[in-house]
Amino acid sequence: MIAVKVTYIVEEGYIDENLSRIAGFLADFKHLDQSRFQYDVLHVKGSPTFVHVSRYKDQEVQQEILGNTIFRKFQEERDKRLVGEPLIEYLDINLLRSL
Repeated sequence: MIAVKVTYIVEEGYIDENLSRIAGFLADFKHLDQSRFQYDVLHVKGSPTFVHVSRYKDQEVQQEILGNTIFRKFQEERDKRLVGEPLIEYLDINLLRSL
């Protein structure tokens, strides 16, 4: 299993558009096999900060999700309006399984 957390900040004027684009790709993801991945998005209240946490069964699924047309368009548009670089963290979920 692969788990990734991405934290980023967008320009203040882009928050609503970012939320709309997120809703778009999440709706499209509902047509995919949900047993193979989980994708959650959080918005830090009152700020332009977003956190995406994703879990994939394997690299094949990860590439399928990251290659999704609507998701790619979201990324392209978001990247034009980023404040700084996104923080990408690979999470160790094996530790949680042993608890």
